Amino acid sequence: MRILTRYVLIEFLKVFIVVLGSMTMMMILLVVVKEARDLGFGPAQVARLVPYILPDALRFTVPGTALFAVCNLYGRMSSSNEIVAIKSLGIHPKTVLMPVGVIVFVLSLATVWLNDLAVSWGRQGIRQVALESVEEIALSALRTQGSYSTNKFAINVRSVDGRRLIKPIIMFEADGDSDNVTIRAEEAELRADPAGGVLSIVLRDGNASFSDGGSVEFPDQIPYNIDLNDFSRAGREYRGPSNLSLREIREATPAKRRE
Repeated sequence: MRILTRYVLIEFLKVFIVVLGSMTMMMILLVVVKEARDLGFGPAQVARLVPYILPDALRFTVPGTALFAVCNLYGRMSSSNEIVAIKSLGIHPKTVLMPVGVIVFVLSLATVWLNDLAVSWGRQGIRQVALESVEEIALSALRTQGSYSTNKFAINVRSVDGRRLIKPIIMFEADGDSDNVTIRAEEAELRADPAGGVLSIVLRDGNASFSDGGSVEFPDQIPYNIDLNDFSRAGREYRGPSNLSLREIREATPAKRRE
């Protein structure tokens, strides 16, 4: 019995580990490429992303890999008539089914935990990397492309000298009752404050024009503060049911029932 149990477990784990490693690396690569493209991450930010992406990748690859390994193992045993041979010896088939069944059950519990971890820690971590790196991402885009934009505003520059933006043109989209604003300046500088959740654009010698026809000139230096959520391409956090951890869902359920 022990020989059969050991044989089944070894054959299952060999396939499971190899396929899991391959599929997980492929999933991480796909997610990294997507996030780098959407959020403008460079190599430094991509390296910081990997730990946060891992739970998200594993929650998809573990169930699929377990299913593949089970089908591979028992399909091969069936085609080789190993199950028939075991039954002919008076051994019940559950002897080769139970060990893998126990492992798959444990893996299913681990996948539930990974799903919760991916939402409560992984996605929050990706967002935090985006907010903490927003200044570097914006400067890199401005150096290489001469522009940086989100759904709230856009910046175009003639050139970038160190951290100084030369001849920037900043356009803000109307929000609610506010007007579209276009700011032109001789130079500007970005100063991010992740702890405070704001990014300050320090403008020097320029003017601001509004969509209603008004304009204002500022010969001196003025700071213009922007919420990091608006400046980052990650945007504002969406807190729908799919982005809530199990603990948050449990805490929110009584309030929803009262509504």
